[in-house]
Amino acid sequence: MKPLSQCPQCTRHILHAAFDVRVASRPAQTLRVRLPRHPDLSLRVKQFSTSTRRSKAKAVASRATQQRPAEPSLNVRIKQAQAKAQREGGLDLSEMGMLPDTYVPPRDPALRRQLLWYSIKKNLRDKFSAATTYISYRKLKPQFDWRKVSGIAADLHERMYKAFADGNLEKERENLSESLTNRLKDRIARRDPQQIWDWEVVSRSRPSLVSYMASPLPDSEEKTLGETCLLQAVVQIKTVQRLSKTRRKAVRKQQGSKRGQNNVAGLEDSDVQVSEKESTEYAVLQKHVKEGKEQIWKLWGFTKESTLEDIARNKAMLEQMAGMTGTPTSKS
Repeated sequence: MKPLSQCPQCTRHILHAAFDVRVASRPAQTLRVRLPRHPDLSLRVKQFSTSTRRSKAKAVASRATQQRPAEPSLNVRIKQAQAKAQREGGLDLSEMGMLPDTYVPPRDPALRRQLLWYSIKKNLRDKFSAATTYISYRKLKPQFDWRKVSGIAADLHERMYKAFADGNLEKERENLSESLTNRLKDRIARRDPQQIWDWEVVSRSRPSLVSYMASPLPDSEEKTLGETCLLQAVVQIKTVQRLSKTRRKAVRKQQGSKRGQNNVAGLEDSDVQVSEKESTEYAVLQKHVKEGKEQIWKLWGFTKESTLEDIARNKAMLEQMAGMTGTPTSKS
């Protein structure tokens, strides 16, 4: 007779009997089995891959995009907003910022040689655009001031810095853009009230016009070219500037005779700091022709020399705008 450990049938019967006894000893409520709600049990199994879920999400997003109504391009929306604001009198043309594709030639000789061909084509393209804008206006021929704008920029540059040093920008408010005025006011507010500034130009080289652009602006939703345009000039100004900062100190002075002397509070100069530096700045001037009325040149602010990154970014932006409007762009 074989022992129980070597008899397969006996071993199987013993295991089944032990299992039945263990199950019978459990409470009745633990024997309940929850059936899945979905008839397909495979859908209730944990998924180790999310590709199916992602593909479904992409399909839903694609259907939602196809059902969404077509929106106008960015350029069209900007023109519509400008036209609406101009009709309502709420658009300040001086706060539109610099024109896109503004190019300021670099001073570095190697980079200047590298961008020589681009600079020549950009200069010709800007002059052609300005001439086209000039010819397109019938009622008013705006004064482009190609020869005068450099001197105007130097004058506005000096007047702006003197007003900033005095801490009073109200007298030059009409010659400065609102954004530039606000930035200068913030700097004046952070200045030490006990300091007096004195700014002057020691020497100045002849200012040079490095960029001139003209751009028509929409004056209605139907017309894209009317009696509204923007002229922009970038002038290089090389100066030697001197800034004196005098600190006033509160003192008490004695007045009157020896018997009846009175202490009188006053201020006197206690510390004077003088600094002198050479500066090369690129002043941005803008003039607007709004609904046939020509305005004066204003100092919008300052910019910097163009880099290869700036040129690539401007080129990509122009290509994007051309793709939205369907207008081909010239290869630079």
